[in-house]
Amino acid sequence: MCYLEGIKIKRVLILLIMLILSSILSVGCIVINTDKNSSKEDDKNVKETIREVIIKDNSSNNNTTTNNNTNNDINTSHGDFIFYDSDVRYLSGSELAGLSNWQLRIARNEIYARHGRLFKDDDLQNYFNSCSWYYGYISPDSFNNNVLNEVEVYNVNLIKQYE
Repeated sequence: MCYLEGIKIKRVLILLIMLILSSILSVGCIVINTDKNSSKEDDKNVKETIREVIIKDNSSNNNTTTNNNTNNDINTSHGDFIFYDSDVRYLSGSELAGLSNWQLRIARNEIYARHGRLFKDDDLQNYFNSCSWYYGYISPDSFNNNVLNEVEVYNVNLIKQYE
C-alpha cells in the first residue's frame, strides 16, 4: 500500500510542478509579447533607416548594375517587398514596365530571398538584410532553383526580360 501511495504522491507533485512551470512560462510569454510590441516599431525604424542609407549609397554609385533611385522608389506598404505576392501571383509586363533597373533586380531577387538565399553581391545582401522578413541561410552556391514554384519561375523569367 505505501508503495502505491508514494507513486500517487510523485505523480501529483510532477503534475503540480508542470502546472506551475506552464503558468510561469505563459506569463513570461505575455510579458515578452508586450515588450516586443514597443521594440517592433523601433526595429522597423532602424531597418528603414538602414534601407535608406543603402539605397542612398547605391544612388551615388556609378556602376550601372546598382541602384540609381531614391528611397521613394521602394514600395514598403507590404513589408519591404516590391511585389509581396510574386510567389503566388503571375506578374504582368505592365507592372514591370515602370520599374527602374534596381527595382527589377530587387523584385527578381526577393523571390530567391524568400527561400533564404544569401547573395554574393554586397548591395543585394545589404538590402535584404535590412528587410524585416528576410532570413538568409543558404549560400548562393548551395541554393537549388528547384525550390521555386511555377509562379516564381515564371516571374523570375519575366522580370529578367525587363532588366
